[in-house]
Amino acid sequence: MVTIFDQSLWLDSYSLAADLRTTGLDVVTYPEPAKLPKQFKFADKMGIRMALVIGPDEAAAGKVTVKDLKNGTQETVLRADVEKTVRKILESA
Repeated sequence: MVTIFDQSLWLDSYSLAADLRTTGLDVVTYPEPAKLPKQFKFADKMGIRMALVIGPDEAAAGKVTVKDLKNGTQETVLRADVEKTVRKILESA
């Protein structure tokens, strides 16, 4: 799931989701900006394995934080490497 950090980063989040969908990944986006714990809880209830976060720091650096909701780990990667990172996590499931 791609989170919506805040209104100013909405477009970044939806753009990432659209790019990942073109690679064949099933991607859900949270419907509105909300506190991240609320979005993580929603993803967990839906059985979604990971959350992708673009906060102000990530956006400025061209990066995305990939949070594995199953084991609680997270890593921040270049936006260009998100698909590879997501697939690696999915393959380890």
